[in-house]
Parts: sequence; structure tokens; C-alpha cells
Amino acid sequence: MKAIWNKPVLSEAESALAVPGERAEFFRRLLQISIELAGLIRYSYDRLRVNSPGDKTMKSIVIWGVIVFVSIAGEAMAACTGPNLNQTQLSTTLSGMTVCATRGAERWQEQHQGTGSGTLVDYKNGPSDPVDPSETVGTWSISGTGANAVVRYDYGSGGTYDYRVYGNGGNSYSFCNASSGEEIVGTVVSSPSCP
Repeated sequence: MKAIWNKPVLSEAESALAVPGERAEFFRRLLQISIELAGLIRYSYDRLRVNSPGDKTMKSIVIWGVIVFVSIAGEAMAACTGPNLNQTQLSTTLSGMTVCATRGAERWQEQHQGTGSGTLVDYKNGPSDPVDPSETVGTWSISGTGANAVVRYDYGSGGTYDYRVYGNGGNSYSFCNASSGEEIVGTVVSSPSCP
């Protein structure tokens, strides 16, 4: 149990929420703590005498709370697992749409012009804004088929990145870097600018 308490959980939570790439590691650690906590509760439950119906009820509430907590942590880790969008679903989801996402201080509003591939435009403050107008930043395309399908972003000298895309429900998607596994959660909207 000593290893659990060496690091403050709150600061890990804050840093995991600030940097999405660290989210999976945070939730793995959270799951580990939950499992160890469940073991401690089970040990205590076995050793303590039940003196009243209220004791039994309280123990049941604590045990069910741990089970729910562990299941939520498991679901949070699963964002980049399961079936990703295939090439047809990627084309339908991204063609002509704008992906809105943030990572730390970075903010993206990337318009996916074309069908299945095309120009990638950072909308910024709009095409006619005198200070921060829209700008073409690269291209996008779909590579591979079925479970191997990825959306490829080519930013020229800024690099090329492949992402597997997973639906989170509604218009929320997890873009998972095919090389590093980093997850970026974004929303896909039909308007050129993000809400």
C-alpha cells in the first residue's frame, strides 16, 4: 500500500486533464489504486464484526462504490480501443467537416475540404479577419482499409501524422496517434468555425 500514497492523486488528476496524452497512464494508475483499495476494503470487511444492520449496509455501499469507480476508470481507458472507423466511415465523418480539438494551450479548428481527401484549413478567425485569417495548413487523406484505416494529416515541413479515429458518441471522436498512441478528443461540426 505504501506505493499508492507516495504521489498526490489530485495533482496527477490535474496534469492528466491538462495533457490528453497522459490520460491513459493516469487512468491505469487510478485503476491500480482502485484494485488495491478494493482489496483493503475486502480485508476489512472480512475482519470486522458486523454489530448492526447499519454496519452491513455501510459495508455494502462502500464495496459497490469501489466497483462503480473501477468500472468508470476502465471505460475511460477504453477510448482508443475497440473498433475504429473504417475508410468509408472516416470519409463520411470528416469530408467537408471541421474538427475542433484542444491539447494544452493548442487549439484546432481544422476544416477538411474535399471528399475522402483534400485541403486542410485552419479556420482561425475566418477568411476575412484582418488579424488572424483562415490559412491552408496542409492536406488530409484516408489510408488503409477496415481496422487499418487511418486519417493522414500532412503538414509539409511540420510532419505527417496518422490517426485511428474512434467514435465516443454524438459528434465526439478520439483521434489516436497510430505511432505514439496519444489521444486527442475532438468534436466534428459542419460549420467552418468551432462553437
